[in-house]
Amino acid sequence: MMEKLVFLEGNSEILQGCFDCTDWDVLIEANNSINQQVEALTRYIKFCTGWCTPSVKKKLNQNSKLWVNKNISKLLHDKLAAAQNDDTKTARYIH
Repeated sequence: MMEKLVFLEGNSEILQGCFDCTDWDVLIEANNSINQQVEALTRYIKFCTGWCTPSVKKKLNQNSKLWVNKNISKLLHDKLAAAQNDDTKTARYIH
């Protein structure tokens, strides 16, 4: 399963509101080293982004190509159907 965040209009305002309500000093003071602080801030930002932004889960097969969209899939299907019906002329010109 692949999960993709969907950024819609208005999501940035909701995310900004989440960040405005955050007490950033608590996150920074709770960690001793700069690496721990960066990790805590990064995790918190990812948490807020995941909470405020809807996501879409899409099932991908092993041989799925990310560049194959709905239009290309339809063209491939039409070309295969024409080839199976021995309509080589149509199959040759579908592109």
